[in-house]
Amino acid sequence: MLASLAAFIMLTTGCVFTQSTVKISFKPPISTDKVSVDKIIVVQNLNDLRGGDPFLLSYKGVGMKTSGTYVTEKQVAAILTEAIKETLTNLNYKVSVDHGDLLLAGDLLKLDSTPIMGFWSGDLDCTIQIDLKLTDTKTNKLLWSDTLTGFNKETGLQIDSESHREITTEAAMDDLMQKLATSASFKSAVQNYASP
Repeated sequence: MLASLAAFIMLTTGCVFTQSTVKISFKPPISTDKVSVDKIIVVQNLNDLRGGDPFLLSYKGVGMKTSGTYVTEKQVAAILTEAIKETLTNLNYKVSVDHGDLLLAGDLLKLDSTPIMGFWSGDLDCTIQIDLKLTDTKTNKLLWSDTLTGFNKETGLQIDSESHREITTEAAMDDLMQKLATSASFKSAVQNYASP
């Protein structure tokens, strides 16, 4: 009984009342399904619609705002924007920072990273949700839009730590970018675009 209580306290609190920095790194999904397009996509920085601290990854433990925080080195929306650029570039899309035929813009809607208690140990879920829109840069015509969600769960954890938050967040990002990379409707919208 004491062991399960100790595990509960460790997982749900971690090191409370402190701010810990989590370094998030991303490697684009490996894909042999490269595209062949000559259209240039400008990827705009995502807007963070979560409100509050743009560096906030999550609150520690059970999520109380008094329990300390996990933050990222760069703004979360900027990390996701870079992941989108790297994913598209890896798939052979032509990506630019300013001039292009198409504009990919969107919003960070949600990033939830929550520990879930079990009897001896717990799980850590991470959900990332973004809303993306692809438009013609000349006419502003909407060509494609979708809401994509990345998810990951790490199991059997006995303490809430930076390393666990890093692992589960990176895996949720991988899942999210894989969904963009395999989106047939996005690929079709880019390939079928005809400049006015």
